[in-house]
Amino acid sequence: MRGKEGAPKPEKTIDIFKKFYYVVLFSLIGYLIYYFVFNKFIVRGFGYVEFDVVKIYSPINGKVMDLNISPKVKKGQLLCTIEERIKNNLPVLSSKKVIINEKITQQEIKLISLKAKYKILKKESQILKSKLNKFSSYEILELYNPNEINKINNLKNQLQQLELQLDLLKTEINSYKSLPKPKVIIKPVPKIPLYSYIKHYIHSPVNGILVEYIKLNNGIVKMKDILFKIQTNKNLRIIGYFSQKNIDYLHKNNEVRLYLPDGRKEKGFIEKIEVNNFDMGLDSLQKLKVTIIPQNKSLKFWNKYRFLNIKIRKYKWQL
Repeated sequence: MRGKEGAPKPEKTIDIFKKFYYVVLFSLIGYLIYYFVFNKFIVRGFGYVEFDVVKIYSPINGKVMDLNISPKVKKGQLLCTIEERIKNNLPVLSSKKVIINEKITQQEIKLISLKAKYKILKKESQILKSKLNKFSSYEILELYNPNEINKINNLKNQLQQLELQLDLLKTEINSYKSLPKPKVIIKPVPKIPLYSYIKHYIHSPVNGILVEYIKLNNGIVKMKDILFKIQTNKNLRIIGYFSQKNIDYLHKNNEVRLYLPDGRKEKGFIEKIEVNNFDMGLDSLQKLKVTIIPQNKSLKFWNKYRFLNIKIRKYKWQL
């Protein structure tokens, strides 16, 4: 026969609550010890994943045309053209009519066209010479990038071709000038455009991601304005910021821990420390700017955290 069922023994119920109470109590005590004691020995900071950023400046005053952008760009991709406007020097006439000949009409128009073309090519030649002179000055000071030798050679080839075209145009202009002038008649002044236009093509020098760029066609830009900022996958680093009061605890080659937004943890080593003015709201505070090289150098891995905040921790006793 089944025995009588009674209420649970009070001792067992009390034991369960007692264990739960002690677990909560010790957990709280442990957290307080960590927060008020152990936490005092931790240097806290934050940072961001960073790669090299290439800036592209406008070479001239002009209008943005043919904008061709995408989130990812490839080396050599045409990003846009900058259209430069040049005012033509028109002859000052005393009346609205000139004395020309029927046969010479086409000759004069052709001569004007050749002179305008010569002027445009001359301007392009001056731009190329200016670029080459800049590279030459960098080379003298040993500030140039050896990887740009191909670019310099291309500029020299372009300049050589332009000078050849200029010589041919000059010969053609002189031949038109030497033609005899026949009998004259009165004709209307030929219409000459007030402006000529030169297009400057802007290509991407690297593969990368556009992080800042002009967004509209037909906008006006000035020389030295930033057109594009392209973030590359070169020189992976974490740029971190710490309070300046921790300057005695941060040294070159120190190991730090990186706490990622998804809960992962990584290690890194301090490469450089510098004082940086860091704006926070209306306050301008001095912060320690620290460059950290992560132990894990996988570009694919760090691309996921490119624009996210990363917590940085270091133990004070690690010197």
